[in-house]
Amino acid sequence: MYNCIYCKRQYLKNTEHVFPLGLGGENIMIECVCGQCNNEFSKLERELYQKSPVALIRSIEGVIGNKSRNTVSAFKASLLLCQDDVTGVVYEVGQSEKMQVYIRPQIIHINNIFYVETDQQDNLNTLMMKFKAWKSDNLRLILKFPESNLMNTEYLEIEKTENSYFHKKVKGELKIKNEIILGLLPRSHHLNKSLHTRIYLDDEKNLRIRAKTDKAAIKFILDLLKFSDSKELMTSYVSDTKNMNEVSVGFNFDSKKCEQAMVKIALNSIFHYYPDSRDQSAVQPYLDFVKNGNKTFSAGIETKNHILDSQTNSHNIFLYQTESFLSIRLSLFNGQFVYQFLIPCLQLLRVHKFTQITIDYKRNKNQINDHI
Repeated sequence: MYNCIYCKRQYLKNTEHVFPLGLGGENIMIECVCGQCNNEFSKLERELYQKSPVALIRSIEGVIGNKSRNTVSAFKASLLLCQDDVTGVVYEVGQSEKMQVYIRPQIIHINNIFYVETDQQDNLNTLMMKFKAWKSDNLRLILKFPESNLMNTEYLEIEKTENSYFHKKVKGELKIKNEIILGLLPRSHHLNKSLHTRIYLDDEKNLRIRAKTDKAAIKFILDLLKFSDSKELMTSYVSDTKNMNEVSVGFNFDSKKCEQAMVKIALNSIFHYYPDSRDQSAVQPYLDFVKNGNKTFSAGIETKNHILDSQTNSHNIFLYQTESFLSIRLSLFNGQFVYQFLIPCLQLLRVHKFTQITIDYKRNKNQINDHI
């Protein structure tokens, strides 16, 4: 039996990695985190390495999070757009390994004509099948999700009578199942003026509409429904999409969850290499922050140090001991993202001793190095 340092329950099997596999850590387990807490913390980690700027670096570096899958981790951006340098048309794009982009399957409304675009025929077939199923069984468009449990979902309900479509806006509880979801491009975005309304498939193969306004999205979906009844064929607006040299990236992540993940990652390594630290009361406020999000300490993002962060293909956790505190510096991807915090009254090393924990994310190896 093991004791969970976070929830204090006893458990049988270790499932929490010392350093996340998703960031290229070694496949070794820590012996003080239960499966239930591990499941909760996995959500924090995914916020960090799938949605935040760390996710973009991870994808560019080509990190393979799980060796058994042998696939490069993709960046799940909430917004990836490319603009054709010749036509000025803005396209939804997806991203595969090492930031290689492709045109998502999408139907775009340009000058009152519907055009279909994609780099991948199979995904286009999926888009058409999804839309056909939505038209047959759903006919709801999510306009706005509730911002709190006390608010209702705003959505459009569409009905067909003979050859016409009628719609009404509804506010209420809605069990989400295959609805189309609207995403508005902010007016402040530099591609807003060039955007034409479109429907496309996201990373999870869900139908989404991108538009400037609710009004534009509603007009688009009603026009598309009528067009689909006509059985007319769509063509591509442009046959060559090689004129797109710039990707516009949008981030949508919870900064607190990312910070909780970074503190947890650092603590895991400390608990693994210095097991006696688990019993020290000084770490309790940091455990509480990871578990509940209640922050009572100071921390912050730091800049790259060209001496400390000179090692390639690595994450590093630097520990420095003073008489009154332990300094912890988490450096991800050779210092491209650095987070630092102090734990007062935590004594792990000799005073003025410096220790470095290195994770080679290309070889998936963890290593500790002691320095004077």
